[in-house]
Amino acid sequence: MMKEYLEKHNISAGALFIEIFSIVFAVLLALAVNEWRQARNDQKMVNAALIGIQGEIQQNKFFLENRLPYYLQMTTTIDSMLNAGHSRGNSAHDAIPGWKGLSPPLLQSSAYQATIATQAFATMDFETASSLSRLYAFQDLYYRLVDRLMAAALNGRLSDLGKVRSAFNELYSLGSELVGVYQQMLETMKSTEPAASPESPK
Repeated sequence: MMKEYLEKHNISAGALFIEIFSIVFAVLLALAVNEWRQARNDQKMVNAALIGIQGEIQQNKFFLENRLPYYLQMTTTIDSMLNAGHSRGNSAHDAIPGWKGLSPPLLQSSAYQATIATQAFATMDFETASSLSRLYAFQDLYYRLVDRLMAAALNGRLSDLGKVRSAFNELYSLGSELVGVYQQMLETMKSTEPAASPESPK
């Protein structure tokens, strides 16, 4: 039946084959180009997201590093006061030399949240995504500690030297660990160049 149709319309089998091949090739080429464009756009989005996150981590590390000496100073100062005979129940915070309150750091996560919201996180390589998840989970843990201590201070539950000393010790100890995690992540990100955009299909 096909042969009769071709003969009736004076169409050669070779010409028909070339026509079909051309159509199939054009469709496959269009799909390949579209896939390449999508992969290229995805990689651009991931690279931009990583640059934003790297800047955010550097800023958070800077803020926290600036607070740690104060936390350590308060811990050692209160230790000296307690060793000198000050009562652990002494509630006069102003009597602590150098007292400036708890002075929590301003840690941000907006770049990380934007990465998740824009789906860049979903197209990121697993190792990087996993490392960032752990880092920001640790940062969230630290912020929950800060919130808990701030609430305790506002409610009068940090009214004695012993509790204030414990609060600063927690802020310093966990904060030092977080700075180490920041540093490790930054070193990893610097040693890994942003992935190049996929080459165009040949």
